[in-house]
Amino acid sequence: MVFVRCCLFIKLEGTNQTAQMKKTVLIIVVLFLSSFTGLQVSYDIDNQPDSFDWLLGSWERVNDPPGKRTFEYWEKSTDAVYKAMACTLKNGDTIWKERISLFRKGDDWHFEVKIKNELSGTVFKVTKIGKFNFSCENSENDFPKKIEYTLVDSGLKASISGGGDQVDFNFKKMH
Repeated sequence: MVFVRCCLFIKLEGTNQTAQMKKTVLIIVVLFLSSFTGLQVSYDIDNQPDSFDWLLGSWERVNDPPGKRTFEYWEKSTDAVYKAMACTLKNGDTIWKERISLFRKGDDWHFEVKIKNELSGTVFKVTKIGKFNFSCENSENDFPKKIEYTLVDSGLKASISGGGDQVDFNFKKMH
């Protein structure tokens, strides 16, 4: 910040020096603004982070309908494979169960959902990746066509949408 103040008080002569000073100040301002940690970093698919470790652990849904409890359990198999088991209980009985794989194949990430004992599941291509979020899509699936996960201060938010009403899943980390 001292450097910026000093630069602003230097008297420059000539248009080349003035143009150079404007570029220098602009670079400093951009660097200063990019140093804020509260900004969410997004990556395009070619420059993506290699870790979804923020998903790891046990999560319980906090916005379930009365009488139901939904859970997701995430683990890391390898650097290129994350697996989860999700289930919903009603009165202690399992009424929904699915297996999820988030995996890298070549340069792309994919999200596969297998319901109950299916041998092959529905695969979604990851289309957007951020430091603590991702979106994946499969336009040929009836519902959902889009799945999103985001880590927030209060926990984990997931949503499914496209081809029907959007459904939001708000999870808290279990200890």
